[in-house]
Order: sequence, then structure tokens, then C-alpha cells
Amino acid sequence: PRWIRLVSSVGTNPWGRVSTRPDASTLNQGVVYRADDMGVIAAYEAWSGRPLWLRVVGAPKPLELMQTRIASPIPAYEIHTPLVVGDHVYVIESGRGRVLRLSTSNGALQQKRDASAFAEPRYMLAAGEYLAAVGPGFIATVREDEFAEGVIRLSPQMPSGGASGRAV
Repeated sequence: PRWIRLVSSVGTNPWGRVSTRPDASTLNQGVVYRADDMGVIAAYEAWSGRPLWLRVVGAPKPLELMQTRIASPIPAYEIHTPLVVGDHVYVIESGRGRVLRLSTSNGALQQKRDASAFAEPRYMLAAGEYLAAVGPGFIATVREDEFAEGVIRLSPQMPSGGASGRAV
């Protein structure tokens, strides 16, 4: 790798910590965006690793995670990555049930919505003028420019077990 940057720690070793979801980074116009299940959301210069901004949002404490373990692991194809659309980055907040809209330039919280309105999504995609939030039973869509208060439409319920693969 070109660079490695330690961002945060919850006081436990990564291999002994309960993980609620798989997560990854998004590369957009020379910036790497990252959000994890510890509640750290950040942007870094891709070529140097220099932090551009870092935001800490509420995340469950390790003891809470142990009490609310997911019955079955989330499949790797449902990996969560920040979604960049124009000047906004969308993140599904781990363990707190909100979808956040942040500024790509400074990480400022612009808007938020309860994740239950999106049928508890695992990851999000952009589809033309719409945001698509993909969950285990539904795909929820809302116009990107109406994220804060627009009407969220749900797909018909998927068969038991949901989609088998990642929507792209």
C-alpha cells in the first residue's frame, strides 16, 4: 500500500471486537472516504493519506454490540461504503439507525434521516436522480435533491432471504 493511517481505536484489538457490518472505502476525485462501525467518518487525500476531515458520530459501545449481536453475519456483498453524489457524501450510521448527508469538503452534517424510513438499509447506491437504499427485504428510493424530506418509495418485498448478490 502507498500509505496506512491509524484513525481510531475503541480500546480493544480489532480481532477481538464484535463487528456489526463489513465496511470499505470510496475513492472519488482523489479523495478516499471511509466510515466504520466505530462511528468514525473521514476523508483523506488519496496520494498521501493526509486527513482532510474527520467526524465522530454516535456508535454503539462494545458492550452494547455484544448484547445486540446480529443473528447471522452480514454477507460480504452487502459491504457498506460511503456514497458520494456531487458535493455530498451519504453514510449509514452504524448502530444508531440514521442515514447521514455530509459535505464532501469539510464533513459537516447537512441532513439526516431515520434509517427505518429506508427499511433498514445495508448499503446505498446512486441511480440517476435517485438514492437507492438496499436492505435485506426492500430497496428504498428517494430523489437525491429531496433527501431530507422527500417521499421514500419502497420496492415490493423481496422473497425470504432478500437479494443474493450486490445491486450495482
